[in-house]
Amino acid sequence: LEAYFLASPSSLEPMTTASDRAVVQRAVAIAGKLQNPDFAEPVAKALEHRDPGTRRLAVSALSSIGTPAALKLAARAVEDEDPEVRMTAFDAFTQRPFRGVARTLSTYLTTRDLEALDLSERRALFAAFAASNGPAGVPTLETVLLARGGLARRPSAQTRACAALALGMIDSPAARFALDAATKEKDALVRSAAGAALKKEGVAS
Repeated sequence: LEAYFLASPSSLEPMTTASDRAVVQRAVAIAGKLQNPDFAEPVAKALEHRDPGTRRLAVSALSSIGTPAALKLAARAVEDEDPEVRMTAFDAFTQRPFRGVARTLSTYLTTRDLEALDLSERRALFAAFAASNGPAGVPTLETVLLARGGLARRPSAQTRACAALALGMIDSPAARFALDAATKEKDALVRSAAGAALKKEGVAS
């Protein structure tokens, strides 16, 4: 099948829209392995599949293809109804930062009720936000970390700790300044997270 798809990329789409889940998953997995940019659009069709596991595979395959067009398609999964699919997308954009998803993540972070999300999803979201936004994301993360308002709901200590760890991924004076300020906060969890983040070397710039 690999040679067949490479010779005729258009033949992939009928398989990624098939009624048989196993057929769809096999086609998506092959596309992710081959990483042909021409496969991005057909793979994106699987983001509409009823099975969350199949949608997760599609996100991973698009991330493996890795072109701006493929990553833009993968960004659709940020709004998926299934938290596992969303987390797969967040993890993908943490590992492969993409400026094209920065605004989407910013909107998601500032307009959603973050406290309604599982802690693991919150961590993944903040990490993806930091990786994709870099220093431009510091003001938003600082707002969450120091609980300055402007969000859908006042952040909990756990959410503020997620913001601290995300700031630790960003190599900028503004990020370090915000983290330093948080080490003086009353909440022990926030102080601890800020201190741990200050010890990390920023990777997003």
